Amino acid sequence: DALEGAGRFERVVGNPPWVEWKDLPAEYRARIGAFARTHGLLSDAYAGGTDLNLCALIAQACLANWVSPDGHLGFLMPRQLLQLRAAEGLRRWRLADGTPLALRALSDWSALRPFEAACQPMTYVLQCDAHGPETVPVKVYRSGRRSRPLDAPWSEVSAGLSVTDEAAIATAPGAPYLIDRPEALPRLRSLLGVSAYRGRRATETSPHGVFWLRPVASASDHTVEVENACAPRAKSRVPRERCALERDYLFPLLRGEGVRAFAATVDPALLLFPHEPSAGAEAVPPERLPERTRAYLERHRDRLESRGSFRKYRAGGAFYGLWRVGPYTFAPYKVVWPELGELRAAVVGTAPMPWGESKRVIPEGKLNLIACERPEEAHYLCALLNAPSVRRAYARITSQIGRPARLPIALPAYDPSRFGHRALAAVSRAAHAGAIAPARWEPLLEWLLGRVMPSTACGS
Repeated sequence: DALEGAGRFERVVGNPPWVEWKDLPAEYRARIGAFARTHGLLSDAYAGGTDLNLCALIAQACLANWVSPDGHLGFLMPRQLLQLRAAEGLRRWRLADGTPLALRALSDWSALRPFEAACQPMTYVLQCDAHGPETVPVKVYRSGRRSRPLDAPWSEVSAGLSVTDEAAIATAPGAPYLIDRPEALPRLRSLLGVSAYRGRRATETSPHGVFWLRPVASASDHTVEVENACAPRAKSRVPRERCALERDYLFPLLRGEGVRAFAATVDPALLLFPHEPSAGAEAVPPERLPERTRAYLERHRDRLESRGSFRKYRAGGAFYGLWRVGPYTFAPYKVVWPELGELRAAVVGTAPMPWGESKRVIPEGKLNLIACERPEEAHYLCALLNAPSVRRAYARITSQIGRPARLPIALPAYDPSRFGHRALAAVSRAAHAGAIAPARWEPLLEWLLGRVMPSTACGS
């Protein structure tokens, strides 16, 4: 508002606020919502529209109102705008009136950690009324010094900097950018495309203090004594209690931190999972729950009914129903990989319970998964996802703060008649069994990748 009527400028630079849409006050969201939708910046709720960063909106407003035709905007904004699905509208590089925008250059300051928060700042240089190049130059700044004062002057910081040239390309309007060394881009780009498999986000199990239960002792032939509230860092504090619950709806829990390449370790806690295949996405009706389990959930009714996921997606159903449950949740085999950090995939099926029974592993919300009916297909996919080039392509086209379940890699469907497919599955089985070390399976997977996806030029 302070610059209203100030005219237009050839250069506008700044560091706009980095605030996610969901964290804005409701009144402010209502006030600016029309502008955001007019500019095509808000995606649907399932695509992460609430993760839109306010700085993208401010950039659009500045370009529309204060930057002259052919003028430039230089804004410090998060790197993830180049890759998160919530920023797809911004990456179409077009104003509401159709004026094109050109992304001319990027400077990556992430390695310098200029802010106390764990964020990845980049300088975006945008030009009004112009079409941008397919390949955008990226300057990546690094420093040999381990630490420095956050208020150190630029003259002191710049003296120890090294600069690496990278490049960013988008395969389609609005698509995430693939960012890497220019010479590596053709190889990685050849891996991109539509996958034959649909990735899913794992089941949302909040509040963890209700659904994650630590087994204490077997109470009888068909019950187990458990203690709840076993997630001390959970946002929702739940009073601690011990009780005996029936074993019917207790399952092995798999968390993101339990997954490594070709290895998965279930959590010490069990998951109370009041769902079964016959009920589909809905929870088991109350009258079918065992007595103790039903009474336990009733004690937490108020807390469970106040969940945002329940009000938005499960209203009208059982108050204890979990979100993101479907036939894929009950598949006999799942290829899983964490939502955060580097791509590392493993195959899970069943795991032993404390009382000796084996039950199907249930991955929780910080994991992504692909459901499979056959173990060989699951191991084939797991091997592909752990291939070095696939891991690099996935890392370089997605944001490390939230790896998407929708794979941007053109994974071909499993064909048991093809030797390469069977060989990949065999490598995965051997790696899961500990019979082959990473130093051996990495080059082998890369070699097989070049035969399963022949357009890929293997090698680093």
